[in-house]
Amino acid sequence: MKKYLLLLSLIGFFTTFFLMHQLSQNFKLHDRCSVNSPFNIFSIMQVETAESPSDFIKLKDCMTPLALDSVVKSLRIDYFFMPFCYGYIMLVCYAASVKAGLFLRSVFLLLIVFPAAAWIIDVIENIYLEKWITGFPINEKAYEVVHYLILAKFALALTALIISITYLAFNSLSKKKRKVMWQD
Repeated sequence: MKKYLLLLSLIGFFTTFFLMHQLSQNFKLHDRCSVNSPFNIFSIMQVETAESPSDFIKLKDCMTPLALDSVVKSLRIDYFFMPFCYGYIMLVCYAASVKAGLFLRSVFLLLIVFPAAAWIIDVIENIYLEKWITGFPINEKAYEVVHYLILAKFALALTALIISITYLAFNSLSKKKRKVMWQD
């Protein structure tokens, strides 16, 4: 049963990833906005990490109508992508906790909270980005808070993932080394 759930969740992960990738093919800017650049495309990361409301508005105003529609659709598909992405990070943390000793087990169980918090932040971020892209007025303070939340989201998720994967890799390599040492 666990294998089927894992397979089903992998299918969900790659399906939502593929859908968002297909939508990103439409992320194009008007020709008038790409005068200083040889490219007239943008990424969702530029939308998420625009430094100020004026930069965000400038980027939004340069998007083609199809690009605006594709960004909104991509944000909506992201809600279905989040459980797979953050769920896998939580599973990696849990796998590390199972292999860890008593003290490290509690550390890795605490790390499970990091991707869960990043998931909540990602939902908040998508709500605000969708509002702002569809024409809702941007409050400077709210934009600043959301901007810092986005940075925190990446920091939390990547911290949990990197620490857990590093521990699992180290644990795996150290066990192989011990087996080789005892075979002499």
